[in-house]
Amino acid sequence: MLKVIFTLDYEIHGNGEGCPYELMIEPTTRLLRLFDQHGAKLTIMADIAEILKFKEYAEHGPEDRFRYRDIVAQLQDAVARGHDVQLHIHSSYFNAAFDGRRWVQDWSEYNFAGLNLDRMRMMVKQGKEFLESTLRPFKPDYRCIAFRAANWSVSPARNVVKALLESGITIDTSIF
Repeated sequence: MLKVIFTLDYEIHGNGEGCPYELMIEPTTRLLRLFDQHGAKLTIMADIAEILKFKEYAEHGPEDRFRYRDIVAQLQDAVARGHDVQLHIHSSYFNAAFDGRRWVQDWSEYNFAGLNLDRMRMMVKQGKEFLESTLRPFKPDYRCIAFRAANWSVSPARNVVKALLESGITIDTSIF
């Protein structure tokens, strides 16, 4: 029997531009509907660094311009329907700032594998805690166990593996 895992990177453009509704919410809505029609399941690899920036903007800015609340609602609905959501990290977003047009990222943190172990641990821990606290009310047995680094940035792998295992993440999908 052949088993296939369908995954989707849930993010805006890598240069910090793009509308979350057009690039994340709307296409994922269509995919989830299609998967539901065919009895298939989707694993959404949610870029937590971006989503946390959208949350910060919604909480401290003039509006929910990046549709943070809709993003959370979509992820919650997906797990409630039997789909999965797991951890994807574009580490350059953790220190990003919105300049009125796009998210200006901290390119010194672009390469996840190049970060020091404590920084990796913090990012993984923060992402995992966000997903579990957000999704467990909708799927009580939800666990964040899988990871995907942006741009396949997992080499050298020693500290990456250590940070993931310490957080209880046992699957790395950062392959190319």
